[in-house]
Amino acid sequence: MTGCIFDIKKYAIHDGPSIRTTLFFKGCPLRCLWCHNLEGIFSDIQRIHHAKICVGCGQCIDQCSAGALSFKGDEIARDKVLCTGCGHCADICPALSHETLGKAMDVDQILTEIEKIFHIH
Repeated sequence: MTGCIFDIKKYAIHDGPSIRTTLFFKGCPLRCLWCHNLEGIFSDIQRIHHAKICVGCGQCIDQCSAGALSFKGDEIARDKVLCTGCGHCADICPALSHETLGKAMDVDQILTEIEKIFHIH
């Protein structure tokens, strides 16, 4: 069984007593007006680009094997039809302006991440 996780917070102190590790799943159906985890609303993995922190180096464009990225004026544009969702742009961006929201994980993968937090072997 897999789920789409967008974050694992260690040492969380909000939303309840004591210190805990919190998993944040994508696909919340509630749509609360006060929601501060908007990246959790949509269930699919999302690729986003933060234009304000982009340095315009073009590495993402040069290395996108799908040809989904290009300059549109002075900003990076993503062709959603061509984008395969591989996440390579987020992996190689020196300014961290590309971001992947969500990762498909099964129970064993989640437990492995939690074990890393607590150094369990």
